[in-house]
Amino acid sequence: MGMLTGETRKLEQLAVLHRLYSDAPDASLPLLLSRVASQGALWEALARSAQDSAALATLSTEWTTLFEGPGRIAVPLFGSVYLDHGLLMGSSTQEVLAAYAKYGLIPEGKIPADHLAFELGFCGFLTAQGHVDALSERSDFAKRWMWSWVPAMTEALHAASDTPFFRELAQLTLTIVQHLSQSE
Repeated sequence: MGMLTGETRKLEQLAVLHRLYSDAPDASLPLLLSRVASQGALWEALARSAQDSAALATLSTEWTTLFEGPGRIAVPLFGSVYLDHGLLMGSSTQEVLAAYAKYGLIPEGKIPADHLAFELGFCGFLTAQGHVDALSERSDFAKRWMWSWVPAMTEALHAASDTPFFRELAQLTLTIVQHLSQSE
């Protein structure tokens, strides 16, 4: 495989992060992370923490507990929870949906549009467009709709989990969202 450009690398990282927040870890996790492990120390640490196949079931169970429940969700992955005073599907969700609709994208299913996985996927979509306007839109979107709540979400993840995998995932997510919000 040839040298990855910066935007191609971002696209791959966004795809992996999208997967990590959309589905619980399973047997494919080590292979998924091995694709990006060489792209920085944070990715490498995350990949190392997921190499123990015996721990995958534990990671999957903890992922479900942290992000889905049952009961009170320890770490909500919806921007509106953080931006609209704990209200799911608040006004910020509608504004995020409008940003997607501008490109003809409408998330399907019952999951609100401001789920972190959807927002990462949207940034990936804009990255894949490859032109200056889309990359500027990605930066604006990340700054307005992600950087405004992802720091609080990652802080909640640090507080809710002592597992190295999830603590490293929190730091990695924070770093990537910060870079997206600063890039042009």
